[in-house]
Amino acid sequence: MNRRQYRIISVLSIAALALAMLVTRRLWFRVDLTRNKAYTVSEASRKLCAEIADQVRITYFVSERLASIHPMPGEIEDLLREYA
Repeated sequence: MNRRQYRIISVLSIAALALAMLVTRRLWFRVDLTRNKAYTVSEASRKLCAEIADQVRITYFVSERLASIHPMPGEIEDLLREYA
C-alpha cells in the first residue's frame, strides 16, 4: 500500500467514525442483559405512561451531596430517557 492509499483510507476511516458518532446520538438504545431485567422499564410502567394524557415534566437536580447518596446519576438519566 502506498502513501496516497494510506491517507485516503485514514481520511475515510475518520469520516466513518464521525458519521457513526452522529448517528448514535440520534439513535439511542440500551440492552439489558441482567437475568431479572433490572434495568428495563416494566410493562406496567409502560402502560401507565401510555395512559397519561398530559405531558409530564420531571426536573432532576444533580449535586455533590446527591452523588454521595446515589453515585450513579447516569442510570437515572438513562431511565428518564427510556420513559421519554
